[in-house]
Amino acid sequence: EEAAAVHQGKRQRQQRRSAPSSSAASFFSPTGTSSSLQPAVQSYQPSASMHRANEATLELAIADMIAAEGLPFSLSESPRLARVVKLSKCASSTFKLPGRKKVSGDLLDVIFDQTSDRNCKNLVKEADTFGLSFLGDGATVRKLPLLNILASSPPTAPVTVLEIVDSSEHMADGGKKDAPYIAQTFIPHMEKLDPDKNRTDLVFFDGASNVQNAGQILAAKYPRVTCLH
Repeated sequence: EEAAAVHQGKRQRQQRRSAPSSSAASFFSPTGTSSSLQPAVQSYQPSASMHRANEATLELAIADMIAAEGLPFSLSESPRLARVVKLSKCASSTFKLPGRKKVSGDLLDVIFDQTSDRNCKNLVKEADTFGLSFLGDGATVRKLPLLNILASSPPTAPVTVLEIVDSSEHMADGGKKDAPYIAQTFIPHMEKLDPDKNRTDLVFFDGASNVQNAGQILAAKYPRVTCLH
C-alpha cells in the first residue's frame, strides 16, 4: 500500500508539470486581445511651452548671426532665409554646413546654371507677343575691360543680365572693343533666344561710335532690329 501511494503521488506530480497553467494558457491563447498582451505605447509629444522655448532660441540665433556678421537687418525678412529654415526641417541630424570652398565653387556653379536657365525661360515666355530687346554697355573696373550684355521682354523679364564679358584676353592679344567684336559677343545670345529672327526688335547702346556700329551689324543680321541710344 505504501508503494502504491508513492507511485500515485509521483504520477500526479508529472501530470501537473506537463499541463500548462491557466495563466500561461490564457497568455498564449489566440483569443486574447492585444490590449491584454502588450503595454500601451504613447508617442512622445513636446509641450507647447517647449515649442515656444525652441522657437525663441532659434530667433536669438538668427539675430546673433545677422548682428555678428554685419549683415543687414532686413535679412531676417528675406524669403531665401525663410526657405533655408523650412528646408532645414527636412535634413537629418547629421547634416553639416557646406564649407566656403564648396559654396564658392560647385554650389555657386549650380546656382548660376539654374538662374541662367530660369532667366532665359522668362525672357522667351511672352517674347512672341512683346518682342525682345537687347542692351549693351562697356565698362572698365580696376583696369578690367568688361562688356555687359542684358536683355528685356516685359512683363515677364523687365531687365535680365545674360553675361558680363571679360575682354582681357582679347585685348592682350592686340584686339580692341570695336564694332565687330562687340557684335560677336551679342550674336550667340540672340541666336539662343531668337533662333528664327522674329522676336528681336530693339538693341540699346550708348552713343559711342563703336557700339553704334555694332548695332548696325546686328541690324543687318536681324532685319527687325532697330538700334537706339
